[in-house]
Amino acid sequence: MRAAPLLLFVIGLGLAAQVAPPWVVASTDVIPGFDARGARTFPVSRVMVDVSLPRSLTQKRFELTVVRDPGSGYFLWHVIGVDPGRPETIGVRLKALQGRLIAVFAEPDRLLEIYDPSLVRVWRGRAESMDAAIAKSVEELRRGAGILEGKGSVESAQMTSIRGEVKWAGSAIFRDFRCAPDSSICPDKTTIEAVTKSGARWRILLRNRFDLEVVLDEKFDLIDGRF
Repeated sequence: MRAAPLLLFVIGLGLAAQVAPPWVVASTDVIPGFDARGARTFPVSRVMVDVSLPRSLTQKRFELTVVRDPGSGYFLWHVIGVDPGRPETIGVRLKALQGRLIAVFAEPDRLLEIYDPSLVRVWRGRAESMDAAIAKSVEELRRGAGILEGKGSVESAQMTSIRGEVKWAGSAIFRDFRCAPDSSICPDKTTIEAVTKSGARWRILLRNRFDLEVVLDEKFDLIDGRF
């Protein structure tokens, strides 16, 4: 008779393991961003995910950062490997988003992730909630486990990249924008202070050693730059 409670306990442990969530939400927060009306915020979740790597038959922990626009349902995500021995690898993408090193801009039919005027990522995946956005992101991440094991980068099927032509990127003006005079080391700490759209033209205000406004066309090719 004593075996029955023990058996029920073991079965209960097995069921608990089966329904355990496939990820752990490490933090929820908000980040600055923009839409057609101006500056706003977006909810963001930082998620820890254990992924089984097919060749080595091991598990590795990754950090997903998921941003969702509650109005449209469009979302974006980014993944980075977590090194337990290096605390600085935790929350890297969240810090970049909160520090305005990357800007998010919401449009009715897409979500834009602006790294600088020459690289913009366009996201078209939608989810009914943040939990659903996380679930879809985790699914895409795990489908790309083989790529992760080869030190590649998993990219979403719902994302495309636009690489605009910024012909002044190597010019003396741009170097002066980023680097102190006579400096051989130029850490890029450029922040994106404002993003606006008028018709088919974009205006992006960048800040480093001074403010620089760039005007771009619909393909994010440079039209003008002024400071």
